[in-house]
Amino acid sequence: MSPTDHLASCITGLALGDALGLPFEGLSRRKVALRVGTLPPRHRLIFGRGMVSDDTDHAELVLIAIARSAGEPRAFARELARGLRGWFLALPAGIGLATARSCIKLCIGINPANSGVNSAGNGPLMRAPILGALSLPWDRIQELTDISTRITHTDIRAIAWARIIAWTTSMFRGNHLDHAQWLEGVRRVSTDSACNELCEQVAASVAAGTSTDTFAAFIGCPDRVSGFVMHTGPVVCHAALTHAASVENAIMACIRCDGDTDTTAAIAGGIVGARAGAASMNPDLLSRIWDWPRGMARLQRLATLAGESAQGGQIRQARVAMYPLRLVRNLAFLGVILGHVSQRSALSLIGR
Repeated sequence: MSPTDHLASCITGLALGDALGLPFEGLSRRKVALRVGTLPPRHRLIFGRGMVSDDTDHAELVLIAIARSAGEPRAFARELARGLRGWFLALPAGIGLATARSCIKLCIGINPANSGVNSAGNGPLMRAPILGALSLPWDRIQELTDISTRITHTDIRAIAWARIIAWTTSMFRGNHLDHAQWLEGVRRVSTDSACNELCEQVAASVAAGTSTDTFAAFIGCPDRVSGFVMHTGPVVCHAALTHAASVENAIMACIRCDGDTDTTAAIAGGIVGARAGAASMNPDLLSRIWDWPRGMARLQRLATLAGESAQGGQIRQARVAMYPLRLVRNLAFLGVILGHVSQRSALSLIGR
């Protein structure tokens, strides 16, 4: 694949994981197992179709910022901050508290270098696969990843895990899939000992052939994988390393771990997608992702623009859907989610 193909397949895998994982968010492991069973992946949100959440929104914002900045760090920070402000004002559903606080600070004029809050939530990990999929030297990827993280989250664990996710994606883009080599790289990019210890457990578990849901229980997520990077990061890396040849298998492994399933499935889908390519993904599943006013074709075009911009060092004009359209979409999305949750609750009561 070409460098722009890696980026396009990364955003495709990420959006697919987001859409497939969203209907299971917040369910217990037992309920996920009852709904998933041994059936192949399918969309379950609304009439056999899927929609994407803030995970894909953040990946899209990174693509736009890269296209408009050509990967120049200060310009990237400025463009990402601009994107986050517009995204926040369009009233996205399910926004994390730390990200919301950071966006408020950006909206009142606080510099992106000082807008982050002391949190180890998942926000930066959503954005990291896209940065790891860029065809750039690792030093530049790490710099951009740190900027992307600190604009919303300043906790050292968030910074470390965002780097690890970006590194993992970069390794997959280069087709280096050995867990020992992955662990060696992690020790170079992460300076947090607790994160590195978890990565050692990931590598040992992958080598032993342990399933991802069993591993999740082992590291302290017996019922749900929370929105904490010390849960999400190891589970996602385990799923990606275990299912390096299949985007859909990596996604389903994360879904079976329950909890924050849209985020874990999206990140794993992005990592493995960077290697496997969009052609390896089920075209029927991709075609059933409904997300007006953008859609999968637009995300892939944005990836091409961002990849060309980063490689050539030339700014590309990446358009954003007009604010009224984004607001209408987000309100419709909120209605769909509330309807889905109500239906899910009703089914749970019937099943008792």
